[in-house]
Amino acid sequence: MSDELKNLKPHIIAALKSPPGTTLKDLAARFPELDREKRLEEEFRRRYDDAIFDWQHHNGWKQAPYDVAQEIAEQVRHEIEYEVRTGRLT
Repeated sequence: MSDELKNLKPHIIAALKSPPGTTLKDLAARFPELDREKRLEEEFRRRYDDAIFDWQHHNGWKQAPYDVAQEIAEQVRHEIEYEVRTGRLT
């Protein structure tokens, strides 16, 4: 493997080496974690949006300051990581 490819994820290398006409569905079948990453990102976005909405509702509908939004994002990310590690979220 060349030096340029050694730090890339396996699914990226497979996409680069795949024959013309290979679809995203073909790659997703070979690498199921691609679909999982998308689901986890969607779950993060849903939970983050809900948490921001709750914060705004309890704080007079002000926009959440940057540091508050970052703290909420970090908390949601930690919750999802914990649920993935414990098998509660797949």
